[in-house]
Amino acid sequence: LATSFLPLTFSHIARHWSPSFLFMVGILWAAYHIYYSGQKRWYVLAGVFGGLAVATGILGGILMLAPGFAHLLRGGRIIDALRSKAFWAMIVITGFFTVLTFVIHPLIFQNLLAAPEVEGPAPAGQKSLYSFAEMATIELRDIAQSETIILIFALIGLPFFLQRHRKFGAVLALSALVSVLALYLFHYYLFHYVLLVLPILILFAGAGVYELVKMAQDRKLRVLMMLAIFILPALIALRFSYLWTLPDTRHDARAYILEHVPHDARIISY
Repeated sequence: LATSFLPLTFSHIARHWSPSFLFMVGILWAAYHIYYSGQKRWYVLAGVFGGLAVATGILGGILMLAPGFAHLLRGGRIIDALRSKAFWAMIVITGFFTVLTFVIHPLIFQNLLAAPEVEGPAPAGQKSLYSFAEMATIELRDIAQSETIILIFALIGLPFFLQRHRKFGAVLALSALVSVLALYLFHYYLFHYVLLVLPILILFAGAGVYELVKMAQDRKLRVLMMLAIFILPALIALRFSYLWTLPDTRHDARAYILEHVPHDARIISY
């Protein structure tokens, strides 16, 4: 997780992405416990995390697919799973927060209904397998460029994760794939939405790093492998840290306005 700068970077723009990302991680945490324990409190927590993800970022609620799949794939008959009171309580809690968010901020709901072609690069109009593949390719390219280390080790770790936790690994993989599909069918794609699949990729990447380093028998070799893996993220972190010490362009803009715009000028913003 520390190798990724996306939650912090996007919060520098819009403020809400870091808490939204936190609640998405909470959703996956609850999904894990729903799958392995099935206790009702985890359904309640999943609903709360999902509702807060919606309240802070709307599309973070898409990751409620994870506890949903975790519940359905636990075992037993699907019809019995759909009759579960805990399952429906989870949905109701998330739905309550969603409705409350739209009541407090109706403009958000209006923007969701806006024409997708004016917002992002996802194809609008008639849907097709080709246009979905086109959008998915764009997203994969963005992940490869911005989250290089995480993507590489996620691909390495996926088979290991599925080997050790077959069904829960399927829950995570399905959640990531269906999240991308949901964006295509009902919304549009922006670079920010990489955050929807990022926490899942981080889990797979963690498994990949662990399994790869574990193969080395010598302790010194393990240390060298860890240094080799994290040298690029460390350099990126140092570069970002340096850039954040530079003057903020918003301060420059404020100074320009104070100097050149009359004090009693009327300013209209949209």
